[in-house]
Amino acid sequence: MLLMNEPQNHKIQKMQDDFKNLSVEEKQFIAKCLDVSSTDEVDALITKMVAPQKISMQDRINQRINK
Repeated sequence: MLLMNEPQNHKIQKMQDDFKNLSVEEKQFIAKCLDVSSTDEVDALITKMVAPQKISMQDRINQRINK
């Protein structure tokens, strides 16, 4: 099955690597800008973006109907 976000995975992985290399202050600033309570939540959000998104056919139909 082809994943819709496959071409973007390398960009998201680079973002995750860049985030890990930032200083604590820079990570806290990003967390504050994203309105999350910790830098761990920012890392979790990035990790969630890397995970392949499998969308069922019914979910795709529902998304198109709701547009």
